[in-house]
Amino acid sequence: MDMLIDGYAASEERDWPSLYHYQQAILFKLDILERLGKEEEFVQLARANADISDASLRLAEKLKSDGDVKAAIDTAEYYSKNLREPEVEGLNRFLAETYEEMGNYEKAIEKYYEMYVTLDVFEYYERLRELAAQTNTWPQVFESVVNNAGKWRGSKERALSEIYLREGMHKEAAQVAFKTEDLVVLEMVAEGIKGTHPVESYELYKKLVDLYLDGHMWRASYRQAAGFLMRMKRIGFDAEFNSYVEELTGRFWRRRALIDEIRQVATSFYYQSQLSY
Repeated sequence: MDMLIDGYAASEERDWPSLYHYQQAILFKLDILERLGKEEEFVQLARANADISDASLRLAEKLKSDGDVKAAIDTAEYYSKNLREPEVEGLNRFLAETYEEMGNYEKAIEKYYEMYVTLDVFEYYERLRELAAQTNTWPQVFESVVNNAGKWRGSKERALSEIYLREGMHKEAAQVAFKTEDLVVLEMVAEGIKGTHPVESYELYKKLVDLYLDGHMWRASYRQAAGFLMRMKRIGFDAEFNSYVEELTGRFWRRRALIDEIRQVATSFYYQSQLSY
């Protein structure tokens, strides 16, 4: 292990596999030093390799356990700002939990917010909401969350839809879905609001079927579209559904595989259609 570490340090070639093995060797050595109780060597090695996120985290945790909370926070803050996402998740989580333990809820909220917006992990969203509610700052924090939703993962519609559905804001979720052609968003919202907004759910499923059939021409897609038709039928609005099925069969009468899938949906619901085969 020491040979691997020394060899990498002396090498001029720093390719990714070598870096990975070097980092793993450092972390393994830190484990050994900690178990042997060699605290001074542990701290020295962790400091020397603090540009490895797990090493800087281990250093911060060691400083905290030794009672030097300020040094632990300073270390974690410095490396959380100088290493890349998502490598700093552990450091930011350490900071959020430490600030929370100290009663510094403003800083804890700041860290949970940063982790949610950049990583889109709802565990952090839920803790953010709890702390913001305790400090009576949730309206302002929520507004900021909405404004920055999807900033890092590149899909604002998906992020907003998930937030609104989790908050029970079904009307707002529907408004987002009607403005997009993202199939994931349409299905997620249509399913999520069917109990409270059946009309909007029905229309979103209809939009979803149209997009599937316009953009896909293979059997698996037809089966998917037929599955959405079944969900539409379960919502209700029989007259509208029957009319829509007739419209589809007229529009896509040349697609025999699709007609077959629609017929199976119709039969499963005892639908009396005017299809000709």
